[in-house]
Amino acid sequence: MPLLSFAAFNHLSARTQLTFVLMEGKYLAKRFDETGSRLSLYYLGSFFVEVYYDAVLYHEHCCRSFVSTRQLATYDEWVQLPNL
Repeated sequence: MPLLSFAAFNHLSARTQLTFVLMEGKYLAKRFDETGSRLSLYYLGSFFVEVYYDAVLYHEHCCRSFVSTRQLATYDEWVQLPNL
């Protein structure tokens, strides 16, 4: 499946977004937020997606997409991101 634009991705249902990211996205890194939830970062060609993992139910439950690389600052502590 070809990569989608940011706008097209955001028009998909939440379940379809998760499926698309997990099948087509390039995994970059993971981090933990202040509540201890795990977030995995994926790259989809022209934008990024964070996938939230529910450790109690053992599944991915939502995602957040963004274009700005400024939002990658929270990953600087954890990993060295490749040049994209």
